[in-house]
Amino acid sequence: MKLLRKFSRQNRELKTGLILLSIIFIIAIFAPVISPYDPLEMDIEHKLNPPSMQHIVGTDNRGRDIFSRLLIGSRTTLISSLIVVSINVLISIPLGILAGYLGGIIDASIRRLIEIIMAALSCLAVVWGKLALEIGFGSILHLE
Repeated sequence: MKLLRKFSRQNRELKTGLILLSIIFIIAIFAPVISPYDPLEMDIEHKLNPPSMQHIVGTDNRGRDIFSRLLIGSRTTLISSLIVVSINVLISIPLGILAGYLGGIIDASIRRLIEIIMAALSCLAVVWGKLALEIGFGSILHLE
């Protein structure tokens, strides 16, 4: 803890990042309390309204408040991010230790495996981006 305090005094970026991350976590935890409207409640009379005092970010094509949906969605995003990071740590740390300790052909094999995975994920991102540009994000995410 002393090391973190000492490092945070010297590093403004760390302090700023920790503050922002804390705010995001607090918002995600208290999202049901903070959200002004039910994110699933449809109000056809107010569909596709622009941002206003009543709806800070506006409404979608079914009249649902976008701000409330963003707040509630932040919980799912944070939970899935934590799960992915945890799985990544559980897999990558033992692989890194193994590659560093054994070296040689094992190290080279692990590096190639990681490079293949990274290339495949990059290709998948490019395909998804191309789809999004061709048919629109709304169609992909079933928003239209």
